[in-house]
Amino acid sequence: MSALSKADLLGTWELESFEVRAGDGRPPRHPFGLQARGRIVYAEDGHMMAVLSGPLDAVPQAATLETSHRASDAEKAAAFDRYLSYSGRWRLDGDQIHHDVDLALVPGLAGQTQTRTVAFLAGPPHRLTLSYVHHSRRGTAHRFVLSWRRPFPE
Repeated sequence: MSALSKADLLGTWELESFEVRAGDGRPPRHPFGLQARGRIVYAEDGHMMAVLSGPLDAVPQAATLETSHRASDAEKAAAFDRYLSYSGRWRLDGDQIHHDVDLALVPGLAGQTQTRTVAFLAGPPHRLTLSYVHHSRRGTAHRFVLSWRRPFPE
């Protein structure tokens, strides 16, 4: 790992994996499945956006964007369980990155700051890991680890 600068993060990153590691020794789980997809974009002007998706092949697809509101409640719930997105502003502070959320699929995220520990591996290909710890109601520490790579030739 090398020292991290704002310039290292700029651009588009493609999700390689998303796993949750429980502190009690259980095997890791993959909230969006082993075939999760996603992108995170860090712009020079301080804006960012993140999109994560699990497999959508089991979810009935709307014929058009304009008719998607006609999906059943069950179809909408299934799609919601397989998709996450948010955007806002970002700032780097040492090995911590802060995402100040202003728009999100989950409305309660708006106004929150999502803080992640950043690890950067210079490439090519460049690799980026964002991680954080969340404690369950039972007190078990769960480390969320999202691994990213540059999707395009560098």
